[in-house]
Amino acid sequence: MTTQLPVPLAYKNVFVCCSIAVRAGAVPLIGCIQPSLVPFKTTGCRTALTSFAICYLMTPALETRRASTPSQWYWIRSPPASTNSPYPSTDARMLLEKFAIDASQDLLVLLEENFPDTSHLMWNDNDNVHGAGFTIYLRTLSSRGQQAHPACMNPVLVYEFPTYFWDEADVKSLTLTTHTVGVHAYDGVADCIAIWDWQEGELKADMNSRDAGFSLVGFCFLTPTEFIVISNTRTGRHNDTMYLHMFIAVGRRSQDASNWEDDAGVVHVVRFAFPSLSGEDISMTSHVYTGSFAPIRQDPAPFSPAWAARIYALRLHARYEDRNQRRKSDFILFIHLRDLTKLVMKYDVMDSGKGEPPVVPWREWGPDHTRLFVQDLPSKEQGAFYRLDRIGTYEPSQEWIHGTRAVCTVADPRTQGPLVTQVLDFNTRDRGRGPVPMPAVPDGRTPTEALLVTEATTVRRPEIFKEPITTRLPYYTGLRPKTRHYLRKDHRGMGAM
Repeated sequence: MTTQLPVPLAYKNVFVCCSIAVRAGAVPLIGCIQPSLVPFKTTGCRTALTSFAICYLMTPALETRRASTPSQWYWIRSPPASTNSPYPSTDARMLLEKFAIDASQDLLVLLEENFPDTSHLMWNDNDNVHGAGFTIYLRTLSSRGQQAHPACMNPVLVYEFPTYFWDEADVKSLTLTTHTVGVHAYDGVADCIAIWDWQEGELKADMNSRDAGFSLVGFCFLTPTEFIVISNTRTGRHNDTMYLHMFIAVGRRSQDASNWEDDAGVVHVVRFAFPSLSGEDISMTSHVYTGSFAPIRQDPAPFSPAWAARIYALRLHARYEDRNQRRKSDFILFIHLRDLTKLVMKYDVMDSGKGEPPVVPWREWGPDHTRLFVQDLPSKEQGAFYRLDRIGTYEPSQEWIHGTRAVCTVADPRTQGPLVTQVLDFNTRDRGRGPVPMPAVPDGRTPTEALLVTEATTVRRPEIFKEPITTRLPYYTGLRPKTRHYLRKDHRGMGAM
């Protein structure tokens, strides 16, 4: 099916958006092609492209992730050698790992991995591997990615890992805001976060977990210069509790500074503590999700994201031992940007000179400003979820959150069961737009109006948390009608898309 892209995504004689029925590891694909191009063909899980990019199916704009199958790669054409271009011209193709788009600024961001082969080296030689990292290309959408973006002082941004260890390196995410671009990566030894002002070409922040002393997972922007990360349990000097850290990218002030924050170009503002775990044999990892940062139309739309009105979902993945068996459980903790900003301002000590950033206990920020949901998928014996989830993960992608609304498969926190796909709307103050419309269906299984939940709910999981967790962030919920068939990506916790 071929359709013309809506304004402002449409450019004259440039792109037509089409959904391509290609099966490559069961990952739906979308391609941006010239109308005159003939259909392409695929070979296995590699797709050779001539003059267009191929990418994962996603919402308008921002982020992609590596496919569930590590061998799935996609290529994009490089500009001809005859053009005055900063991009490589020795090969007609370039290995594309991540991309990001801001159509309102005619910006296409491409990320290419630079992972040298180290199979011939001894294990202790890898610190001396030069050039390992990634390269970012800043191009224009209107030129089909053939020209550098005119607003960029440096259209090619090169990042070199502080270390490089065997084949464990990975680029985890690429995120684009109005004037910054951030990359979260792992070099085989440490988590790395790099943030550029993409117009000035300036590296605003360059931090890694070895210097910070704690893991850097779940990287996500709050504003173009403010971001959050989560430190997992049992890692670094803060190994007794998991924290949500808030940083500000201020620019690197000295590469020889004794303070790691000055060297990294960041200010560590505050740490929010998560609930305490019940035992030392429990480990917990996390990811942070939010909606698109791209500008949107001003007219109201059911799933329109906005800077000032957005939620963040913190997915907590716990592994623990129960009756001599290793088990896992998942939780999703929602918090509103508005509330998070107020909390940061309350505890901000940037200019106090007190050294370590303050620690905010869970009881002071969590119960009143968050809502916790359980997301335990059925076991192997319970059928379809497990069968679809054979790759071992059901981590949702960026496309399940839209502004203050989320589409996910979770348990109702009021009853703690069963799992059901819901549309959650955390905008309960500004009702300029109505709550999630839910049309009536036969036998009344779906409410005609979304339900407002204001009462506190409590999750009791003594095998994981020391104390019951009570949260009370209000929200609207609309339930998907029960059917015999699961919607696409139900098994990944995303729900209806």
